[in-house]
Parts: sequence; structure tokens; C-alpha cells
Amino acid sequence: MIYITRIKKVKFDSLAHMNNFLKYMFSQSLKHTVNDKTKFNYWQDTEEGGFMTEPEETLKQLKKKHNKRLNFDKLANDLSYINFILEINGQLYSNFIEFNGEEIVMDLPETIEQYIVDDYHGGDPEAFQRYLNKYIQRKTNDGQRSILRYQDLEDMEVRREIEKINLNALNENHPEKIIVEAIHWDQEDGNGYLHVHRLIEAN
Repeated sequence: MIYITRIKKVKFDSLAHMNNFLKYMFSQSLKHTVNDKTKFNYWQDTEEGGFMTEPEETLKQLKKKHNKRLNFDKLANDLSYINFILEINGQLYSNFIEFNGEEIVMDLPETIEQYIVDDYHGGDPEAFQRYLNKYIQRKTNDGQRSILRYQDLEDMEVRREIEKINLNALNENHPEKIIVEAIHWDQEDGNGYLHVHRLIEAN
């Protein structure tokens, strides 16, 4: 299960605007700096990807690689929130559900929950809860299987697999001509919940 809720596309009005956005994507801006969680941010373009263990150097190389496409007046950015329950190697992981076999605990900001309700369940919050309850009961075999909190996952290969699944789902459901995209986990202030930024060609 992957819920993708999107915020509107924004075009750049200057070169500085675009460059500031790129810095922001790689935790290099004044308002978004590197912290101990930045290494869990994941980026990819159409050819490669990886975690932001060296975000400054990665950004430098990507700007060099995509230099001919970085015309601010032909580009835009968009923002998406992704909430998921995924099975990897027999284990369930979620970034918004914890389940101990007796009680479902949902960690979901009110605004994002409303996005999901509106976009996927016809604006009916009870329909969302019914669907979620049935899905979790089925996937956990009535509580016999656990759902692990993805934010606590230390296995980087499993994390990489989940990031790829999420980005592929976003790009398949909302196709754009992508230059680079990044998943952010490291913003505790402001936009602190998992979200994806894409630098794309403007239509």
C-alpha cells in the first residue's frame, strides 16, 4: 500500500530561486542544513541514486552532470507526501502505522490524513479507517505479523529498496521529465514528515 498525495507544481522565477531549491534538496540551504538524519535522505535521477552521505559533493556532481538542462525558466519543482505499508523480505514496514496485534497506532499529521481521505477515499474519513483496518488485519494475518516502524530501520539495503519502490510508484502515477528527486527524512522543524521533492521540466 502506498498513498501518494501531491502539492502543486511551482515554476522558478530566477536562477537564484532554482539554485536555492537545489541546495534545499541536498540539505545545503540556510533553512535546511545537514544533521544526523540527512544520511537517510535518498536521491535519484534517471541513471543512479543513493543516500545523502556526502550531500554537498553529490549536489556538485549532479549540477555538473545536468548542467545543460538547468535552465531555470524551463524547470519547476513539485512536492509529494508518501505514506506506505510495504513488505520486504517477508517483513512489513510502515512510516505511518505501528501495530502490536491489538491496537493500530497511526502517526499521521492531520493535514496529510485529510489529503489521503480526500484523494483516495472520497472525502470520507470513516471509509479510510475501514479500509486501513481491513488491510492491516489481512496483511498481518489478524495480528500474527508485526509492522515495523520504518523510521527506526537501520538496514540500509532494505531502506534503499523501500525508497526505490516509493519513488517508482510516484513517478509511475505522476509522470514527469525528472532531472533529480529527493526524499527528505531529516527536517524535524517545519516540513518534518516524509516528503519528496522533484526537479522537473516544466510543461
